[in-house]
Amino acid sequence: MTTETGAGQWGSALSFACCLFGLECRVYMVRIGYDQKPYRRLMMNTWGTNCIPSPGKDTDAGRKILEKDPDSPGSLGIAISEAIENAVTSKGKPV
Repeated sequence: MTTETGAGQWGSALSFACCLFGLECRVYMVRIGYDQKPYRRLMMNTWGTNCIPSPGKDTDAGRKILEKDPDSPGSLGIAISEAIENAVTSKGKPV
């Protein structure tokens, strides 16, 4: 599963569900939420999810945003773009 989350509620819920069903999960979390909500990120990591701050350097969308604004706090739209890019380019597994 690959998804996005703002402050981490949705990402935490999906992370827990993926853990219960033995699925891999990657969550792109809006950077400001990633920084301000470390315990939500910790929960996701505890359940085996790879929680990535968005924008990040592992997608084209994230790299383009960071080129223009290296201190970008991110947004839900950016996180959605990164999650979709990962989903359509990962050949069935979150990268």
